[in-house]
Amino acid sequence: MVRGSRRDGSYDAAAETRLVGRHGSRLLSLLLLLLFPPASSESQKGPLQASLGATGPGLSVYMSQEEVLRLIGIDAELYYVRNDLINHFALSFNLQVPVETNSLHFTWHAKSKIEYKLGFQVDNLLAMDMPQVNISEQGEVPRTLSVFRMELSCTGKLDFDVTVLMQLNTTVNTSKNITVLNFKRRKMCHKKLDLEVKLPISDKNNTKAIFDPVNAAPTTSTRVFYISVGVCCAVIFLVAIILAVLHLHSMKRIELEDR
Repeated sequence: MVRGSRRDGSYDAAAETRLVGRHGSRLLSLLLLLLFPPASSESQKGPLQASLGATGPGLSVYMSQEEVLRLIGIDAELYYVRNDLINHFALSFNLQVPVETNSLHFTWHAKSKIEYKLGFQVDNLLAMDMPQVNISEQGEVPRTLSVFRMELSCTGKLDFDVTVLMQLNTTVNTSKNITVLNFKRRKMCHKKLDLEVKLPISDKNNTKAIFDPVNAAPTTSTRVFYISVGVCCAVIFLVAIILAVLHLHSMKRIELEDR
């Protein structure tokens, strides 16, 4: 299904206009966020830096320029956490994932030890499987710049605009405070059309003729050939018998005349 089009294939200009109006303001807000990130302030400090002051663990979580360009066509980085400063505005943005995109990439690292735990929520498991990541769902944030991948796989069972939530909980050993980061995503899943032609298990249900060179029945020309060969062999056999009988009779006559 193409956005702004009806199921019968006709174009719905009104629906397209509503979609543009609904997402235009959000996209504009995200664009302003990328180009003019908010200044750091005490109100933006999360428990990581609030509890440790200037000597925080140095956590950073963001989407790279390549990832942002791939998703929304803007050549800029999108930081969710920059050196312990949490960008709540970016986290509140429910980013629309293109239909053809099946994976998301996040870049992260920390300057000191931080434990993390990942969790996922999907509002319709009939439309999308639970997201999978290529890292352990619990462990330590890497000290070097690393990228992890989250897979978003539609089931193909129905059309649905799926909302996905990835929750990242971080904990510093020297503090019992837990920082909860919620990353929201949306993706339109579509029902797959079953166009595959399944072959029947039994030959009785198969309308297509299958040639078996071993068990195949002989054709008409083959039957005629075999019959002709059989008739010829029978005639030759009968002629041979007749010749043998005539030869025996001729031999007996010669013996009687010699006597």
